[in-house]
Amino acid sequence: MLYFIITWLFLIGVCFSIGTTLVNGLKADRIDRRGDRFIAAVWLGIVVLCVSMLATSLILPLSSAVGFALVVGLVALSLLSQSTRRELATLRSIFSPSFMVGFITLELIIAAFTSQKIVWFDTGLYHFGSIRWISQFGAVNGLALINGKFGFTSSWFALAAPLTSPIFGSRVSAITNGFVFLIAILQSLITLNQIVSHKGRLSDWFLVIFSAIAILVYTGTAFTGSPILISFSPDVTVAFIIGVTAWSILVISHSAQSSLGNSDARMPLFDAKTIPLILSAGAVTIKLSALPLLPIGFLFYLMGNQLTIKIKRLLTGSAIVILLLSPMVLYSLTTSGCPLYPSTFMCLDLPWSVSIEKAIKETQPIKFWWVFSDSDESGLTAIALGLWRWLKGSVKSQIMAFISIFVVIFSIPIFRQFRKHLRIGTAWILLLGLIGITFIMLQSPLLRFGLGYFLLIPALFGAIYGQSLFDKIPSKLTQPLFRFTHILKQAQTILLTSLFLLGLTTVGLIQDNAQSRLIVPPPLPSVNLVSDQVNDVTYVYPANFTIRCWASPLPCSAVPIKNIRLRDPSQGIGAGFVSVK
Repeated sequence: MLYFIITWLFLIGVCFSIGTTLVNGLKADRIDRRGDRFIAAVWLGIVVLCVSMLATSLILPLSSAVGFALVVGLVALSLLSQSTRRELATLRSIFSPSFMVGFITLELIIAAFTSQKIVWFDTGLYHFGSIRWISQFGAVNGLALINGKFGFTSSWFALAAPLTSPIFGSRVSAITNGFVFLIAILQSLITLNQIVSHKGRLSDWFLVIFSAIAILVYTGTAFTGSPILISFSPDVTVAFIIGVTAWSILVISHSAQSSLGNSDARMPLFDAKTIPLILSAGAVTIKLSALPLLPIGFLFYLMGNQLTIKIKRLLTGSAIVILLLSPMVLYSLTTSGCPLYPSTFMCLDLPWSVSIEKAIKETQPIKFWWVFSDSDESGLTAIALGLWRWLKGSVKSQIMAFISIFVVIFSIPIFRQFRKHLRIGTAWILLLGLIGITFIMLQSPLLRFGLGYFLLIPALFGAIYGQSLFDKIPSKLTQPLFRFTHILKQAQTILLTSLFLLGLTTVGLIQDNAQSRLIVPPPLPSVNLVSDQVNDVTYVYPANFTIRCWASPLPCSAVPIKNIRLRDPSQGIGAGFVSVK
């Protein structure tokens, strides 16, 4: 837990410094409040750090030393900006002893929760294996030939690589997911404070509702459950970044609404509208399930106040997307021969390329509508039968169907409200939610892949009508609430000290022997291994068809492998593998 707390403090400072430089460089004056600028800056910093780590892995292994050097370089570049240094200096005014006690308390509680032993299946199957390959060797040619899922490219794994140093052995846990969970709670507190202070905007209501629901889902067991949070799964980050991208559109649209008279001809190439574009492209590098974000972020960047497209912005936006997506495409080509693996789109015939059959096979466990199909039926009958079988297949399918129906119901009053008040931001969120849900339902109908999309429209509905109802409450009824919050602020030192003691008590009482993980997390599960050799490749795989390698020595395959050899025997496994025809 202590390792988590120190690392998260460091990462927040790093991401905020990098992101603040971007916010200032983009001249994003439309994001005018300190809390909004903090949220935007931290998430921009996360995206830049993830993409930079993935790009570096194409050249060097992402060891702790390399990762630290990259971070120092990025922070040093950001501090060259005078506006960034000035904004960082203004933050010192909020670092009171009571604030630090409260922040450390929050970190302590989250660290106690997320430093539990990882049991999430996919982490043992390929998450941690991918992270270790990146950490020890960087991008490895033909890595997907060892395990097809090692070809799944994620900049989230690249961020985790320097943080899971070999000195810890198998004692690792959800340090990156814990970090993003901490940011989610912080942004909820920031926006909630704006609402309680009677300064809330639609964007505040939206983000606090979205974040609160997502936090409850990930800490509960109703849908995805807490195990996915306590893992390296990029699904968690994608869900939150979907919400933050939508929030940024609302924030920017709020300011744009008050300046409709400005000429679109004076729109600079880099402005606040670039932020959703960067966030959406960065989300795609984390996981391809974020693809619906990209066209929305791109179109939002292109469109002016009069919904006209500027050619220069088209070229600039395209350049930004290419720049951010290039490391992901190059890494995927290196490991599998396919730029968007496991998609077979534009796969190349390289010595280390994965066969088309194997790539298709990797998508079957997640793109599984074929399981519900009936070869005796065709057309609409087959679709209806497949949908019915999927619906009967599990409670989670029924929950997804239930949410989808309510999303459609929520969309109707939102659309009517948009037509009446012409809130451009709400139209973008409505469009993103519908496109995202459709994409997930067609590609892979699992709630954990599309949780962010499913929450967008309900959160927007709650924000619109929650804000409206709150504003209609007579001031006499809201005054007690404001007095109560004022009293809390006056007594914050006593309150936060009590919370700190409560956090320590929580750590002492938490299950799974918390004392053994006060410094570092518990070890990963162990597995019995079988040693084998194919041509000149010596490797191990789990015994008894358990298929999860966890922290086993590299190379470790989920199952016995065939028809591969070392790409360059003189350089060993770090040089990669090629297929033997």
